[in-house]
Amino acid sequence: MLRDSLRDKNYFDEAIADIDDSIARYQKRLAQPEKLVPYGRMGGSAGLCRLILNRMKYCYSRGDTLKNLQHNLVDLLKYREMQKKFADELPPEDADRRVEWERLDFSTYKETFSWISFALAAGASTDYFAKLFKLVDNQGLDTIFDRIAVKLGDTDRPIGTKVLYAKPYQLLLDALEAKKEQQPMLMNKFMDAWYPACVKNGFYDTHNITNNFGYAGYWCFEAALVTLVFKLDDSGYRNHKYYPAALVHGD
Repeated sequence: MLRDSLRDKNYFDEAIADIDDSIARYQKRLAQPEKLVPYGRMGGSAGLCRLILNRMKYCYSRGDTLKNLQHNLVDLLKYREMQKKFADELPPEDADRRVEWERLDFSTYKETFSWISFALAAGASTDYFAKLFKLVDNQGLDTIFDRIAVKLGDTDRPIGTKVLYAKPYQLLLDALEAKKEQQPMLMNKFMDAWYPACVKNGFYDTHNITNNFGYAGYWCFEAALVTLVFKLDDSGYRNHKYYPAALVHGD
């Protein structure tokens, strides 16, 4: 059943077909890495990771089951590992260029939370998460991210003392640290602030674009992730328009 209310199924069918074509082109290029410059190999792998994660978002909005996304999670980890391999092989003059793909800037921070939320909802193994958190690294920089990592098995990880992006994620931290009876109100407050805080993010306002497939849905996967990891009662915010409830409840 369609989960998104701003596009119809035909739109998502066409968007997924389009992104599958893009994924196939990237895979074809990476099948012959010797024909790419070192930075191109790393960038191509990172591009594939982005495409695969976007594909999962399109599929979620269309109403696909989480089971149907498991092969995407396998591929996402594979190409993230490939990205790391090619980054490690960069010549000295290009070594600094890896930072644009590996640091937790606002977009990467959000995308990594999305990846973890899909993996957790789909029942990824402890080994999968161990590999994921080793690849993402950035230990001790963000208290929400670090706490999630520790809960999912990265137990030796140092925990940061602040959130990297206070707007809007301080509200999410407030919800996690609040008393149980206050959490629904604070989670709603966080999600209310989430979309406006993404005004400079690439997905903002994409539902108004009519000449491409830039819109994949407005889902606050971070909210589903903390609900799953910290076992929050979401009955007070389950119907929020940005909340991807199916990741938590499997419906």
